[in-house]
Amino acid sequence: MLYGHTLVYRGGDIIGYFHMPLFFLLSGLFFKPYTLKEFLRHKARGLYVPFLAYEMSFLLLRNFFYESGMYTTAEWSWMHPITTLSYLLTEISHILLFDNVDELLATLWFVTVLFLASICWWWISRWFKSTSAKLVVLVFLYSLSCALKPLLILDWPYNLHSIVSTTLMAIVFYGMGNLCGEYGIIGRVKVYCSNHPLPILELVLLGCLLLFRHMGLQADMRSSTYSIPFLFWIASLAGSFFWLMFIYRIYTYCQTRLPVLNTLMDHTGRWSFHFMALQFLAMKAFNFVYIEVYGIDWSHLGDFGVVSVAHIGGRCIALLMTMAICYLAAKGIHLARNKVVNFR
Repeated sequence: MLYGHTLVYRGGDIIGYFHMPLFFLLSGLFFKPYTLKEFLRHKARGLYVPFLAYEMSFLLLRNFFYESGMYTTAEWSWMHPITTLSYLLTEISHILLFDNVDELLATLWFVTVLFLASICWWWISRWFKSTSAKLVVLVFLYSLSCALKPLLILDWPYNLHSIVSTTLMAIVFYGMGNLCGEYGIIGRVKVYCSNHPLPILELVLLGCLLLFRHMGLQADMRSSTYSIPFLFWIASLAGSFFWLMFIYRIYTYCQTRLPVLNTLMDHTGRWSFHFMALQFLAMKAFNFVYIEVYGIDWSHLGDFGVVSVAHIGGRCIALLMTMAICYLAAKGIHLARNKVVNFR
């Protein structure tokens, strides 16, 4: 996700085919049938509370970010400084109702959707016991999500028009993840990769993704944009399994040769919420340094992603620096949280 948002290299559109479907699929893979009370408590602690913490913190910093020029470009033109009590209370009400209000935290849209999708799947798994019945429900929800696309032109309160359509699609991938978990898909991926040292299947799946890109497939779960809905389903699964096998091969390779990389991957997984929340702020930090070093116009501080860099070396440096800033910030927050917990 961070790679796609930096806009530093070609291929971000291919990542868009599967990075969010894979996220919901992996979330469903670890679905556990708690009681409803335990399930809600678990999701509130893991999703709602961190969401509130980040949104409220950024709301307090809104005027500073605004005056710094972080919202000056077209993508952020709807952002306004906090000037009245009524506007402040309105923003707080949106946050309390799980509605993302700060564009620097735009990536947290998935938190609301994941919260709703997981609860919906909890009910579906209770009502429908057989795998075939669950698959029928998933196909129906997928079709319904695509059919609701015309309703996105309506201006529903609290962004409900987008949340409903996106949540329906998220339930599909969340449920597929749960079914894959019951099927033991992770174990099967490990066995396949162990028995087939040459990544032939991965190359086939990557070829499918490149073919879909050549066909002009466009996919964006957040805006429920699917130029060819049926192909999106295929592309999302092809990309998801390509990435699972690709990462597993890297992980096993690094176990003995580059253990430090595995450690970084483990930390990234545990601190994924912080990475999601801090990535745009990390990009602004990189833009600030780039503007200072090269003396370009300050209006570029508000650019979406990182400042456009012409050569590929600069693009790679931009990506690595952004990831490093995210990693260090996430580690700092993690350590501070542990100290607070230990102090208590």
